[in-house]
Amino acid sequence: MKKTERKLPEAPAVPVNPAEREKLEEQLRRQARIMNLLWSVSLIVIGVGTFILSVTNIAGIELPDLVVRVLGGANLVALPVMIFATVKKMKLRADAALASVQPLQTQKQAETETKPEE
Repeated sequence: MKKTERKLPEAPAVPVNPAEREKLEEQLRRQARIMNLLWSVSLIVIGVGTFILSVTNIAGIELPDLVVRVLGGANLVALPVMIFATVKKMKLRADAALASVQPLQTQKQAETETKPEE
């Protein structure tokens, strides 16, 4: 039987130019802010809906059927949104970690930087 080799996904190219690197970091920060907002809103929707349904159930208050279905539907919509935002946040965190790593210097670059100028 033949062994199959697994290909690892390629890491995104990290620009060496400081201006390009700064632009990439700003783009990652912007995407992270959007994902944090999306994640937070979905968490609030799930929390408020669950809280209202739980409190009314414990207190014995009977809500109209339409209200219960709307709150349940909102929870069902917010859950996949939260899952998507969580996965995207993890990927962005990994990309940000890669972008913050300084590129490796070649031996020649290292020698020219450490060599005193005369």
